[in-house]
Amino acid sequence: MRVWWAFWILIGGCDNSLPDDPAQNGDGSVTPEQDADADTDTDADADADADADADVEQEDIEIEGSWVSETFAYVFENTQMTTVHLETTEVVDTEIQTYDNLKKYLIWVDPNQGLLYRADWFIGTSRALHLCPNLTPGTPEELAARAQPNTSNASMGCHGDPWLETRTPIDIRGEWANHEETMTITEFAVHLGDDHGSFEVTSANQDAAVLFTDGMYYWDGLFEDQPVLVSWIWRTDEYLACFSPEALWDGPEIDETNLQTGCSGRQWWPLREPISIRGKYQPIGFLPTHLFEVDSATVIPYIRFGGEEATLSARWRTKAIDRDQQTMVLHMMEADDEIEIPASSRYIKIQWATHDPTGDQYLCLLASGHSEASVRSAPAESFDLSLSCGISDLSSQEGWNRLEPAD
Repeated sequence: MRVWWAFWILIGGCDNSLPDDPAQNGDGSVTPEQDADADTDTDADADADADADADVEQEDIEIEGSWVSETFAYVFENTQMTTVHLETTEVVDTEIQTYDNLKKYLIWVDPNQGLLYRADWFIGTSRALHLCPNLTPGTPEELAARAQPNTSNASMGCHGDPWLETRTPIDIRGEWANHEETMTITEFAVHLGDDHGSFEVTSANQDAAVLFTDGMYYWDGLFEDQPVLVSWIWRTDEYLACFSPEALWDGPEIDETNLQTGCSGRQWWPLREPISIRGKYQPIGFLPTHLFEVDSATVIPYIRFGGEEATLSARWRTKAIDRDQQTMVLHMMEADDEIEIPASSRYIKIQWATHDPTGDQYLCLLASGHSEASVRSAPAESFDLSLSCGISDLSSQEGWNRLEPAD
């Protein structure tokens, strides 16, 4: 700590010349020969004690690492704090002049005016980091002497305002496909869209890969408004999540090795970023035109004898997505009897494209086959409406098929 204060005093312009010291040159500087050891002890260092001690390094700042609030991301190092606005991605680097892990504060330098400010911190029982900046500048001595804010009152203890709560970042922060809707997961909330609302994350633990919400619309409303445990794992090339409501916590333990029924009797849900083509479109033969990231469908409306409306349908499971090539590999899982697709064509690879001048979406069947491996290697094609594309199968025409939104 003394090193920081001394460094600040020196750059503040303090006069350190000693005219009566014979070891100084006329300009006030000291040569190595004249002051090889200017102290009065018998050791070989330059301090005033009698031991050959080494400089004691200050321990790393307690809050070192990455943290996020609802608006900003923070990275703390011993000498620097980096702040990133989560929406604009604006980055600001701020110098940390000193810190005290015992008293839990740091002194930072305003990058625009060079003024010094103090920020206090404490880590709560939920492992959240709470920050309290004091926006009255001062000298290092003044800032260090200030009383610590009230750490027992997170809501109003920061000079009459709430402490800023930050949490360690979680791997599954982001927007993910949720059947035909999307959901957004952050360290503070799970948002299930306009129909189902947002739910507070009461605690999150990145190391254990779990978070808890105060309630969540779940399983068609069956467990609505119950606390939900959200667990996640990494498998192959994507995250899988398990949403387990409180009513099922006393049941079988969550099984990370059983992806089909190991999530409270249900499958682990793959977390996939939304694709640009997601939506429901008019039928194109037997191709899936209700296109989503996990489950897609073929839906063909028709009129029965007597004028009754009905549909033929098939369910497809997405096996692979390449967003760069804009391709998907899908497997037909089940279908109505009237949709006669042979086993040799139940795996397909499709490609989508957007026509820039109009924004229209187009679909091309690249390949069909009996297995995922038999279609995965089919190359993507250049989007050109004047050229042919792919193959003719599943009662669809060869080429780029324009996708018309479903009614």
